[in-house]
Amino acid sequence: MGYEYHIILGNRFDVYAGGEAEFVRHFAETTGEVIKEGKSCNVSVSNAYIEQEDISSTGFINLRDIASDERAKSGFKVAALVGADCYLYKGLYIGAEVGLSVNSLTVKEMQNTFMNPMTSGEITQWDEQEHRKSDFSFCVDPCIRLGWTF
Repeated sequence: MGYEYHIILGNRFDVYAGGEAEFVRHFAETTGEVIKEGKSCNVSVSNAYIEQEDISSTGFINLRDIASDERAKSGFKVAALVGADCYLYKGLYIGAEVGLSVNSLTVKEMQNTFMNPMTSGEITQWDEQEHRKSDFSFCVDPCIRLGWTF
């Protein structure tokens, strides 16, 4: 969700300032199957995505080695921006933008559930390392935007 206030300078130039806010929710889950000594067992990992080849033959997963990009998370982003557009022809414009943003994400805790092939009992691993990741950034969009207003 965002808002921009445009100030028209002459026939061809437009300067604007605005802001945006967004809520982020990334879902992740993995289900798979491993075979050990001829026995098949299901593996389920909540709040993380893992490639099938990264699951060991016993179903054990080192949860701490999973990158935060592959984990479930939620949070928000708030940004302020300024930009300029130059109209080339009846609504066709090129422009650039500069912004400041603040991001805050909470990375969710993970749980791995799998069957022990020897005892047929269910084993659950927990990684209760739920943490907040925040950053502040200044960005200059390195591209020239081409757009059409109608």
